[in-house]
Amino acid sequence: KFNTALLGKWIWALASDQQQLWARIIISKYGGWSDFQSARVQGGYSYWWRDLRKLYHQSDHSIFHQYMIWKVGCGDKVNFWTDKRLGEDYTLEQKYNQLFLINRQQTVLISMMGKFSQDNWRWDLKWRRNLFDYESDLAVNFMEDITSIPIQRYVKDIMIWKADPSGVYSTKSAYRLMM
Repeated sequence: KFNTALLGKWIWALASDQQQLWARIIISKYGGWSDFQSARVQGGYSYWWRDLRKLYHQSDHSIFHQYMIWKVGCGDKVNFWTDKRLGEDYTLEQKYNQLFLINRQQTVLISMMGKFSQDNWRWDLKWRRNLFDYESDLAVNFMEDITSIPIQRYVKDIMIWKADPSGVYSTKSAYRLMM
């Protein structure tokens, strides 16, 4: 468990500070955070990278999924449907699965779900079909949820570790959670 907590530090560092030299090299070789999160496996990965991905995707180590959440800024790192955001214990895919299934933007970042118009964010949602009448209440709740978190053009997205009051991952807090 302690080794897992130590490996978690790499996961945290990759998600939270992608400007470091090692992170830029990893991103150029294997892709970014969204590629890390995807379950698809490709050949040519190093053992270290495969082990990190396996650790992140194992259900018994779901503390990384439960306690790593995004504080949204400009939305250029956060997946619209599948990433947890600050203040929520669920993804939009989980809460609005019916809408997720008919959306044509299932794997895109928040920043690709709309655009700024005169410094105001405008959502541009694309659907496979028109919404049915019985889905209108769900759609209203969905729109209230997504508009409650402001998209800010010049603010970076930040990863938060909920298990520590500082919001920063620590091996100690992860180890305590696993014990």
